Amino acid sequence: MPRTKLRRDPCDCADCLDASPPPPTSAAGAAARQDPPPKSLVLCLSGAAEAAALREAHTPHLDAAVRSGWAGLLACRAAGPPLPLQLLGCEARGMPPPQRLPDRFKQIRAVLLTDTSEVAQAGEQAGCYAVHSLAGWPAPQKLAARISQLLGLQAAATAAALAAAAPALAAVLQAAGAAGSAQQQAEEEGDDVIDLLMLALDASQAPGSSDGGDASTANSTAGGGISSSISSISSAVAMLGWADELLRCLNSVPGFRDTVLLSLVVVPGAQPLSTAPLLQQEQALLTHGQPQAAAAAGSAAQAAAPLENGCWRVHRPLQSFQFAGQQEVEVDGQRPALVVHRLPGVIRVDGAAALDLGEVLARGAAGCILAERLLPEVAYKLGRAAKYGA
Repeated sequence: MPRTKLRRDPCDCADCLDASPPPPTSAAGAAARQDPPPKSLVLCLSGAAEAAALREAHTPHLDAAVRSGWAGLLACRAAGPPLPLQLLGCEARGMPPPQRLPDRFKQIRAVLLTDTSEVAQAGEQAGCYAVHSLAGWPAPQKLAARISQLLGLQAAATAAALAAAAPALAAVLQAAGAAGSAQQQAEEEGDDVIDLLMLALDASQAPGSSDGGDASTANSTAGGGISSSISSISSAVAMLGWADELLRCLNSVPGFRDTVLLSLVVVPGAQPLSTAPLLQQEQALLTHGQPQAAAAAGSAAQAAAPLENGCWRVHRPLQSFQFAGQQEVEVDGQRPALVVHRLPGVIRVDGAAALDLGEVLARGAAGCILAERLLPEVAYKLGRAAKYGA
């Protein structure tokens, strides 16, 4: 008679753990377990959030990022510095933030690429690991190759490839204390030390925009506000098209979609996104404890009554974007920025289907936070900060 084989129930001892089959691994699952922690790319496009430009620009890859991520708004302080400076924690132009980024976020190493000297100065004051000012926007393919190298997504290239694909990489690594030779640049990239890469660009510097060099456009811009508005819209369209091509190149890099937290910030230009206030700041009166029967009846007289069955009306509570710590702040209700986060397995997906103000307001689930609270939220996803809002 054959002997019945004893069933072995694994426990948590070392022998059972060694004998148990490893769990199925995937890039999205590894990012969700933070093994290793994901990297982050913050793409800040200043002046691109023009209502006409968002309707006119053809951005299939940016729209795909919205469909596979989480969309919302960023509130900017009224009469505050530009939004890229607020992202870095600066409270005023030319003033350093109260805390440097490494001190706030567990020695995080952030690299800043920008085409604006003011943002570059703010990055140095904020304690970025490396800051590089772009003299001109490189081709999206070259910039995507450089970003993937800095984030450790590709093997170190040869000296010739580095010199051809990333001519400005030497300046980035030189600011971080690395030597200038291409071989030492590759070794520095192989150390995998960069956690966050912030690319802050301005629409006025966009390639193909009508602001640069065209005499007829310059004359028409000087002629009046209408031509200036048309120029800003064309610059925003050029910037959105360039960013869409950059994202297409990045998505083709193996591991980018599944291991890099993408945060897209689209900042309004000279014109606000909407003539009506997008962020309600006044404390409207709300009915507290209104009976369900009265609400179902839908009577306007009952809803407008100051007292309903002994329940007084109460003020609408202040929103989170109206506070910084324990202090109340005033925000610009007509000029919020659009923000999109994407990382499969970590970021939930809402119903927004396109990079459009109406889509974000109607179907976006990220709500609205202060612009200065974006990096703490990103740092928490990277395992570099305490839980956001705690």
